[in-house]
Amino acid sequence: MTRRDLLVLNPNSTAWMTDRVCAALQSHLGKNFLLHACTVDEGPPVIEGPETFEQGARLVAKACQQALSRHPAVSAVLLACFGDPGLEALRDLCGDRPVLGLADCAMADAASRYGRFAILTCGPDWVDLLKRRAAELGYAKALVGVWALPVNGRELALEPQRWKAALQTAADEAQRDGAQALILGGAAFAGLEMGIESTLPQVDPLQAAANALQR
Repeated sequence: MTRRDLLVLNPNSTAWMTDRVCAALQSHLGKNFLLHACTVDEGPPVIEGPETFEQGARLVAKACQQALSRHPAVSAVLLACFGDPGLEALRDLCGDRPVLGLADCAMADAASRYGRFAILTCGPDWVDLLKRRAAELGYAKALVGVWALPVNGRELALEPQRWKAALQTAADEAQRDGAQALILGGAAFAGLEMGIESTLPQVDPLQAAANALQR
């Protein structure tokens, strides 16, 4: 199989989070993909609410254009922030190159395979943001709800075990409310073993994106 070049674009400025995403994604994709990581240096350290979401959305197109000029062999782009800030602008910019978003891939996968799903994420401001994004992407009816830990993604990634019990509680509540699948909605979860105990299937956004890329 011919090797494909993939641009992994992180709209925040925390490079170690980009590295974690790339490492986890590479394990899903295998050796037939060459990943080019791009961290938006001018972006916020972590996207955790409407203001930083809009900031990231404004910056990704320029960063993508610059990255593509450095890596012209790139055949697809992954926006590596759950919530997909700036996804529509990137698709306009990239033309024939597919542009995938973590939220779009995960919601599509969960809705098509399981029906109604819940999102477990980081940061209370993401609740309304993700409900709005689900509606914009066409999954409002499939979304049971969004449960958010009282901590942002960067803090979760630094101390994941501290929040394991709270994440389990959120998963239990989502199941009681009728969810048929769980999405761990955040790039911060990349590479972490959170160990949720649930009879519900869990959708990994990076695995969903990898599946879409391989198709």
